[in-house]
Amino acid sequence: MVSEVRKKTLYILAFLTACLVLAYLNGAFRKYPWPLVPYNEPGGMYDYITSAPIRMTVVEGSLSRRGAVFQVGNPTEKGLNYDGLYYIDVDNRWHGIDLGGIPRASGLAPYRTPPNSDIMIAIDWGELYGKLPSGKYRLGKHFQFYKPDYSAGDSFITYCEFTID
Repeated sequence: MVSEVRKKTLYILAFLTACLVLAYLNGAFRKYPWPLVPYNEPGGMYDYITSAPIRMTVVEGSLSRRGAVFQVGNPTEKGLNYDGLYYIDVDNRWHGIDLGGIPRASGLAPYRTPPNSDIMIAIDWGELYGKLPSGKYRLGKHFQFYKPDYSAGDSFITYCEFTID
């Protein structure tokens, strides 16, 4: 007959093993070439999205380890402002990549698009992030509607998820 202490020890070992397996399956031990920064909470800085109907997708055949072309669709009657600011998050749990104080941008020239339009944005993240290793990512891009008088309107971030094999 197994003693109570031995039973408890076996239960604890089984529990810890299960925790390690779950952590592994969720990518906790995956290696990336940069430190990761967990977001404090959903809805925190750099992790918000509005109900704006802007959609962003990767243009088929354009994705590489160093960049991609993104199609941004604006089906609204409002024009969009945007700039070169973007950032990349990693893993399903969305951790920011710590760039050591380097701005998360590539060229900060402002752009404006008309209402009801689709645009293509080519992003070469190689200069900031280098070649991305295999994994699941999302690119966050800041946009702002502008009003008919060209004053600033609602501001939001749109995300596009993609996987590097």
